[in-house]
Amino acid sequence: MTGTCKPGKQEVKSSDPLALEQFLSAFLLLMAGILLAAALLLLEYLYFRYVRKHLAKTDRGGCCALVSLSMGKSLTFRGAVYEAQDILRHHRCNDPICDTHLWKVRHELDLARIRIRQLEKEMESHGIKPSRR
Repeated sequence: MTGTCKPGKQEVKSSDPLALEQFLSAFLLLMAGILLAAALLLLEYLYFRYVRKHLAKTDRGGCCALVSLSMGKSLTFRGAVYEAQDILRHHRCNDPICDTHLWKVRHELDLARIRIRQLEKEMESHGIKPSRR
């Protein structure tokens, strides 16, 4: 350490202002981090926008799923939906309140499906063809 106080000596020293060279490495490191984050963001955007559609059509063997499970699942939305439906079909609650709530939601879903079919029949009777999505 330089500039420590010595009780017998009375020297007056002023602090020199900090120069840009002293902060250059910190700025370069920060800029490199920002550029790396932007590059990864761009790669992720390109994957989801363009590459994923192409991989979903060509990756029948599930090679991407072997590399990354989340990447393989992201290729097909239907796969995720079927998996969620399968979990719901075979789900059993340990709590009776949970079972009651689940039964109620399933019953409401069945009633909604019946109402949709009724509305579609009414539309057809008026000459309007309902769209199937």
